[in-house]
Amino acid sequence: MTGSKASKDLLIYKSYNEDIKIRDFKSNDDVGYLIDALGKWRFSIGISHELSEAELKINIEHIFKNYGMLNLHDIESAKDMMITDDLNVDNRHFQEFSPMYISKALNAYKKYRGGIVAKINMNNYEYPEATDYQKLSLKKENIYVLYKKRNSVDFRDYKNIVYNLLDRHFLKITNDEKKEAILNARIRVKNYLLKEKSLFEKATSIKDKNQNDLRKDERNELINSFAKSGIVQNFLLKMDEKEIHVFLEKITPKMIKND
Repeated sequence: MTGSKASKDLLIYKSYNEDIKIRDFKSNDDVGYLIDALGKWRFSIGISHELSEAELKINIEHIFKNYGMLNLHDIESAKDMMITDDLNVDNRHFQEFSPMYISKALNAYKKYRGGIVAKINMNNYEYPEATDYQKLSLKKENIYVLYKKRNSVDFRDYKNIVYNLLDRHFLKITNDEKKEAILNARIRVKNYLLKEKSLFEKATSIKDKNQNDLRKDERNELINSFAKSGIVQNFLLKMDEKEIHVFLEKITPKMIKND
């Protein structure tokens, strides 16, 4: 195995062995990461309109029911391989990001992944480390996807990855700005807990914690996360298409080395 394809295949194998499976998701945040991955996929294939809550619910339920053995890296890999036409399947979507399109992609991907697992198990290959270029490209792609979602009421910088980058290298965030973000976040968290737990429970038949079950430290952690997301959203709202690309070019591998 040599070259970029080999590295990607080995990363698929690594995620197969190590990453949490979708069927084992335990919380709203876990489902949130899946929703984010599906949003990135939809945008990447040129479907710009947002899915309705009902459409999103149908897709999430479909993946939990039929593709729960996959993980988030699998979803990302299937997306990339459909775009580059590497799955040997009709990749037309007809402007519909539906269970039928998702099944077509994930069925072909499962077959591809099965071949990788069998081959690597037989030859006992070692895992590669992602290159600095791969990490940087992924970081920029994720930031650009967030930029396209900057007007969404459900905007979220999961794990505060973009916030940490801005805080370390690009922004001087004042205490007053942080306090204002906290106040806004308290309202958003209340609405989030009411809305998102319903989607999670419908998709998984698992009862997630509701707002009254959260300990004080858990609630504060969630509020801080939403506050940081609000700061990121305000930063991105000030940019036009040209400015976001200028900003992305300023990000270097050194800046994300410890992410």
